Amino acid sequence: MKLSKKSSLLSNLQFVLEAHIINWPWPSHAEHSRRRRAARGRYLRRFLQPLTDEFRNIEPDLHPAEPEPEWIFTIWLQGEQDMPPVVKGCIESMRRNTGKEVVVLDAESLFRWIDLPRFIVDMWKSGHMRAAHFTDICRVALVYRHGGYWFDATALATGQIPHWIENADVFLYETRTDPVTFHIGFQNCFIRSQKGNFLMKAWLHAIITYWQNVGYPKAYMIHQVILDFIIENDPRCKAIYDQMPHAEQQPTHQLWWAYGLEPFNEQKWEQIANLAPFQKTRHSDNPFEVAGSFRDVIMRRLLSLPAEPATDSSSQKPQPDIK
Repeated sequence: MKLSKKSSLLSNLQFVLEAHIINWPWPSHAEHSRRRRAARGRYLRRFLQPLTDEFRNIEPDLHPAEPEPEWIFTIWLQGEQDMPPVVKGCIESMRRNTGKEVVVLDAESLFRWIDLPRFIVDMWKSGHMRAAHFTDICRVALVYRHGGYWFDATALATGQIPHWIENADVFLYETRTDPVTFHIGFQNCFIRSQKGNFLMKAWLHAIITYWQNVGYPKAYMIHQVILDFIIENDPRCKAIYDQMPHAEQQPTHQLWWAYGLEPFNEQKWEQIANLAPFQKTRHSDNPFEVAGSFRDVIMRRLLSLPAEPATDSSSQKPQPDIK
């Protein structure tokens, strides 16, 4: 079913009312921002409500999936030859630190691993779907159809994946206590799933149904909101979620944002590396901007580049091999 213009208009008006008109008296900017984001989350879920029945129109696989090796999948659509330094370093970290085979896919090779509806591929190739949203769909399809792991190409692996994640049928980090993304529910830069997991199947079906009916992203992180929505509205998905280990995303954002431009410290790096199996980075950043910083030192180690003199000579440390 296509969403009606009247329903969309009413939803928009309610968001403006909740997020702005009755939100203005709050004196604290932080509280005002929190309430606006909460209203945004409610608005997106109301927007999805007419699709509830179509989202639920999916059944578990009839037969157990044949097991496959548990690969790590990642995508850089332009190919490895055109990766910026941050992405090259992250791919190297996966190969060096996880102990698993890493499958790096591009715009051609990914179709040897997954089949997607023609209209999804056409929307991406014609520019009507962002590459980020297209790869969102690809990652869910990959872990549903093959099992294993998804790492964003900008996820810097800090060590082997812990047993509590390896032993889970499905796992994603959550954002429920994050002050900026609490209304989204999940991050999708790291996914662990058994092959054929029903929650991944239902999520993939719901995303494709959304694009078939709506045709544009109501929010940049609409796919994560869809996952949270089907968990809220399909008891089968809720049962799987309830059995999933629960962990918040904050530990995965320490290297790049909390400490990235500070002078490198070996002991602090070891502490960061032990917080989570990866640290999120950003491909557009120049990791060598501040010589001797966390970003600079870690990326030079991964890319086997010589160290540059630190801006503050007192911050220089010996550089043993990265974990």
